Order: sequence, then structure tokens, then C-alpha cells
Amino acid sequence: MTYDEATRTFDCDPTLTDSQVLEFCRTGYLMLEGVVDDEFNDKTIEYLEGTLPANPSFIPEGMTTEDLQRIRASHEPSTIMLEAWFVEQVLLNPQLTGALRSLLGRDLGLPVLVSSHRMECPAAAQGWHHDADHLFGPETNFLEVFYFPQDTPPELGPTELVPGSHVRPTSMDTDAKGVLAAGPAGSFGIHSQSILHRRSASTAKGLRHML
Repeated sequence: MTYDEATRTFDCDPTLTDSQVLEFCRTGYLMLEGVVDDEFNDKTIEYLEGTLPANPSFIPEGMTTEDLQRIRASHEPSTIMLEAWFVEQVLLNPQLTGALRSLLGRDLGLPVLVSSHRMECPAAAQGWHHDADHLFGPETNFLEVFYFPQDTPPELGPTELVPGSHVRPTSMDTDAKGVLAAGPAGSFGIHSQSILHRRSASTAKGLRHML
């Protein structure tokens, strides 16, 4: 693994087999279950809940600590990417980076935005949709990555996907079922940006965290 802090890019050896890459191209998604240590899953939740003191590795030019606090409390707490432990243990997780390198090629950039999919459960399912920035086709040039810092079983309403729907526009009846991207704490869900998806219905009570 090589990581350039100045450009926030990395390179590493690919870890997926040819068969796994072809399967991703066919279905449009991949799950890596329980690959982040619980210590850092817990730190992520504490950070999102505001109980872990912030310790940014730097303050971006033109911003203040007050700006960072405001962003941290928003639905897009991208300041977590200024925390060295989050970069090292989550964004640069060896199994995640190896899979991304297999799918996207050399010299990959770290994300510039994090969205918090925090939700009080129970809740109804969303409607099926393609994201606004979708780009249909078999090529794999862009990916979305979900990180589950807590156990996310079907009862907590994980993302529901329609395999193969990233290649062309797809519609589904509201009551139609897809594949649940459920998993234990420390899991990643990698999928094509154009795949048809929704937040599935949650039946358990509690607070669900996903990034």
C-alpha cells in the first residue's frame, strides 16, 4: 500500500479474483463483511454522536474550528475524513482498498464527501430509485461505498439493491423485493452508482448508523 497524503490518493495490489470482478460487473454490487475492527467501529459511532473529541490532522485553508464543528453535526459529517484513525483504519482498510483497486485500477482518490444515513427505526421503505448522478453501462468508472459501523441486520433497514440494474434504466413495483446489503459491524457495501436501490423497511426499534 502506498498513500500520498498531499493528493489523498493510494495504490495497492488488487485482491479480487477475475471471477469476482466479473461477478461485480454482472450484478453491480459487492459486500465485504466485518472487515473493520470493533475499536474503530465504536470510535466512528462516538464521533457521529458527538461524544468523541475531534482531533483533525489539519484544518483546511479558509475554514475555522467552528466551521468543522458545524459540518460534523450535519448530515454530511465529512470532517471525519480529517481524523487520522478514520483514514488509516476505515478508508484505507486493506480489504476495501484491494477491492477498489481491482475494480477501478491504479492511483485511486479518497472520497471528498461523507453522508450520514442515520435513521430512527422503525421506518417505512423508500421508493425504488436510481441516484441523480447515474450513468448506465457495463463500464466501472464510479462506485459508491457504504460503511456500517454497527451491526446492520435486515431489521434495521439496510440498503436494498436490484442486481444488474446498473446497466440500463430499471423500474420496480413498490412491493417488489431486491437483495438486502445487510452485514455485521465493520462491513462495506460497494455498488455501482447507477444501481436501482432504496432504504429497506426497518422493523426494529433503535438508531441506525451508516456512512
